[in-house]
Amino acid sequence: MSDARNGNGGEPNHGTRQAFRRLLRLTLGELRFTVQYGILPLYGLLMVIYLVLLAVMPAPARANAAATVILTDPAAMGLFFMGAMVMLEKSQRVHNALAVSPVRVWEYITAKAVALMGIGLVVGLVVGAYAGLPLLGVLLSVLLGSILFSLLGMVVATRSISLNQFLIFSVPFELVTFTPALLYWFHAVQSPLWLAHPGVAVMALFNRDPSLWPWAVLSLIVWDGLSMLWARRAAQRYFSEIGGGRL
Repeated sequence: MSDARNGNGGEPNHGTRQAFRRLLRLTLGELRFTVQYGILPLYGLLMVIYLVLLAVMPAPARANAAATVILTDPAAMGLFFMGAMVMLEKSQRVHNALAVSPVRVWEYITAKAVALMGIGLVVGLVVGAYAGLPLLGVLLSVLLGSILFSLLGMVVATRSISLNQFLIFSVPFELVTFTPALLYWFHAVQSPLWLAHPGVAVMALFNRDPSLWPWAVLSLIVWDGLSMLWARRAAQRYFSEIGGGRL
């Protein structure tokens, strides 16, 4: 693992700049991956489809439909596509090279999460704007929700040996996250205590009344922090098992 200082024993910021450059290169590489393997074009098409479907809906139903779409797709796309990205890298033996490279676990995870978050933000904001959802709330929900789902996807992907296994293992995460969130949005459960649930916190940010937004943001920040620790530990264990190398 590379040192945070330069060879002259000088600036601690030197290591930070190196980490930032590595993270930037990794993120750009992940964005190229989304283009090369059709993820970005797919979401361009899906965005058009969502807008068409919203256009033919009665105006009062658009906000509910858009909120459901944003939660289960743009915000959660990391949970779906992280498995495909990691499994492809496994098949191409990319991880063997990464395990002995200067790249660190948090850089590897963050680059993927940021790339997927960028795509989700564009789709989520366009759909939310068309449906009349509060754009700041949509921005916060997709930003914080996408990070959470991508980190959970990383945990599942590093523990899966095939894409089919990843899809099976991710189903419980989807059910546990989406079900309470949708029950909250459609008023089947209403207690503010449900904001401690990450899916509910995502949906609460779609409300035009911002009084609960600070609590929803706090809840998601806590969940994102815990998920990062979990994902980092899972990825560290995975990379340690391939050739004894460590990120």
